[in-house]
Parts: sequence; structure tokens; C-alpha cells
Amino acid sequence: MYRFNKRNLKCSICGRGFNEHCVDHLCVECYELASIDNMVNDSGGDEWNAGVALQCGQLLAAIAKKGGDVVAARDSNDFIKWDQVPSIAAKAATGRTHGDNRATNGVKAPVTVRYGKKSGSYKSLFVAFGALGLPMNKMQKFRVALKTAGKLTFAHGGTDYHFTAAGF
Repeated sequence: MYRFNKRNLKCSICGRGFNEHCVDHLCVECYELASIDNMVNDSGGDEWNAGVALQCGQLLAAIAKKGGDVVAARDSNDFIKWDQVPSIAAKAATGRTHGDNRATNGVKAPVTVRYGKKSGSYKSLFVAFGALGLPMNKMQKFRVALKTAGKLTFAHGGTDYHFTAAGF
């Protein structure tokens, strides 16, 4: 007798394996992000607010924690205002704001990142690494090099992230 093993399921967006109920081959988090993306598109952006941004940040954090591809999850949802999610998501994840973290975690000036055909601006390098799902254990060393150079490329997962820091 064949038994269906739920652990064989893979999300078609973030690629992680999961064992919970799925809809259209999506994990719960990617399905929720797609629902939010659809809601924002249908309302012409009128439904977008800080609560929705916070929810998007929490869903991205859950995807990253469970081993999913955060960049793929972001890239598959075009109507979510990703530039407004990172600072809210960072505060939700750590309970602190960028200003609280300046001494230890972030570049003190805005950071711009280009990867593929996408780009974004972030309040700090800490927020950028968190939002893009980059390894936080490499952030501090990269921060020092970026501060010195002003422009630097970080390669991760086969993608080149071109960082530019302003104000040094």
C-alpha cells in the first residue's frame, strides 16, 4: 500500500519542503504573501498600511527561518511595496529600531542594493541583509569593507548583490 508522504511537498515559490497543508503547491507563507499581493493589486494600493507591511515582514522572516528562498518569495509578488517592509520587519523581528542598532549592526547611511533587474533602498545594511535573506554572520565583515569602498558586491546563492552606501 502506498502512503502519501507530506514531507515530499516542495513550495513552487520558495522551494522549501514542508509538511503542512498546501494550496496550489505553495507553502502557507508564500500563499499568504500571494494573497496580500492580490489584495494590494485589486485595491489599487488602498489596502496597503503598516499592519500589512508588518505581516509581510513576518511572513518573510518565517520563510527564511524555515529555509526557504526569501529573494524568490519577494520577486514573485510584484504589488507588495517591498521598500516599506524592511524597516517594519526589522523592528518586529528584533523589537528595536535602526537607531537603536547603529553602534553594532548597521551602516549609518542609506544603502542601495541592485540584484538582477531589481533594486531597493534600505535604512541600514542590517535591514538590507535581513530583508534579502543574506547570511547575517557575514554582514559585519562586509559592512567594514563597504564603509571603506563605498560600493561593493556581495555574492550569495548564485546572485550578485551590488551595494552602494551613501554618506561616508
